Amino acid sequence: MITSTAVVAATVVTFGSQAAGAAVAPVCGQVRAPGTTIYSNTSAKVSQVLLAHVVSGHAGWYNRFQWDPATCRWVKVGSSSAVFGSAGIIAAKNRVANDNKTPAGTFQLYGAFGVGNPGTTWPYTRLTPNLWWDGRQWAWSYNHMLASQSGCDLVNCEQLIRDTPAWGGYQYTQAVEIGYNMPVRHRYGGGSGDGIFLHYAHYFTTGCVGLANLTELTNTLRWLKQSANPRIVIN
Repeated sequence: MITSTAVVAATVVTFGSQAAGAAVAPVCGQVRAPGTTIYSNTSAKVSQVLLAHVVSGHAGWYNRFQWDPATCRWVKVGSSSAVFGSAGIIAAKNRVANDNKTPAGTFQLYGAFGVGNPGTTWPYTRLTPNLWWDGRQWAWSYNHMLASQSGCDLVNCEQLIRDTPAWGGYQYTQAVEIGYNMPVRHRYGGGSGDGIFLHYAHYFTTGCVGLANLTELTNTLRWLKQSANPRIVIN
């Protein structure tokens, strides 16, 4: 690479690098996102982190952080109070279906769904009466959204639209799929549960992470970018 300079008409040009006077991006080391074990500048290239932290019982808070390479720091860009399973949280490997505990750990995020796309570029599904979440552990489609009832019932599966305002609920006004037992159906063992989401909630959940601030939840969906390889940390 040529690194010498040439002077032409009183203009200095640096060949093989930025023009003189242009800002030079700092060389950042590995910086840990607050409250997590996620570092910047790793092979995973994670630049968005969601942190859901229990303070006591099933209550806590939620922050989201964006990596800023210009300043070599994680910037908090949103926050809300948060609620968790009515029985608190438990290490993901120890969770049991229907124990009303939220799995703790670091997870990828998958699709989003709700009453209508709030402006996210994240893969989004608008809920209709035909959409079900499969809770049948023996089914090939376990822990996935189905485009039809496909043998499901209200005992073994969840008709998602029932938790939207038009149907008397509110939790799935907006929601994001948390990668617990995804994409592997039984990553944490048979009977470890399904349907762990980030969604709207006021008091407690049956195992999901709930935000009491719908504006912050909506802003989270608008902010998420697949290219940022986001992670949610629950602790």
